[in-house]
Amino acid sequence: MTDPRTPWPGDEMPEVPRKSPDEAPGILQQPERVRRWMRGLFIAAIVMLLADLVYEAHFHTELESGDGIYAFYGLYGFAGLIVLVGGAKLLRQFVMRKEDYYDE
Repeated sequence: MTDPRTPWPGDEMPEVPRKSPDEAPGILQQPERVRRWMRGLFIAAIVMLLADLVYEAHFHTELESGDGIYAFYGLYGFAGLIVLVGGAKLLRQFVMRKEDYYDE
C-alpha cells in the first residue's frame, strides 16, 4: 500500500520564479491551494448533478424535454465552445503580426 502523503505521479508542481526571493508565493503557486480549489470545483459539480436529478424541470421546447436530446444544454454549450475556439483560430490568421513587427 502506498503512503497517502506521497503525490500522484505527475502531481508535482514546478517552482515558479518570483520577482524577489522574499516575495510570498501567489494563490495559484501553492500546490495545496490548487488542490483545494480543484476538489471544491469537483464537489460543486457533483452537487449540481445530484440537484439536477431531483429538480423538476419545466421545458420550453421539444429539444430540451425528455423526448428530445438528453443533456441538451451541456451539448449546446460544448458546441458553442468548439465554435468559439475554431473562430478564434481563424481570426488569429488575420490579426496576428510577425514576431519582429515593432522592431522594423
